[in-house]
Amino acid sequence: MLQIKFSHDWNGKITGENTVFTTIRKSEESKRKYYIESIGKTFEVLLDGAPICHAELIEVYPRWLCQIDIILLMLDTGMLNAEAVYKLFKNFGIKPEDECLVLVFKKGLFI
Repeated sequence: MLQIKFSHDWNGKITGENTVFTTIRKSEESKRKYYIESIGKTFEVLLDGAPICHAELIEVYPRWLCQIDIILLMLDTGMLNAEAVYKLFKNFGIKPEDECLVLVFKKGLFI
């Protein structure tokens, strides 16, 4: 089974009761192709290496980080301050001018 890995769940998007969640990842040609070809497939969601749930990848949006609406960035990170959001992404090696992939998942069963 395909996997999507998370190191943190600050805003509870993975373990919470919501049905849909996003994750924003730095884009590379191979990653973009991989995720676009994986639309409709089920992923095992891992948090710190532990399986949490299964989720279907329902959409992939390639965007420069600076082009992603700040509201979506806030919802994705759980942070309310735009400056803090960009600092968080910088900690993951993503700059505003970097191309990213907004991945949209629909949760299935919890493991």
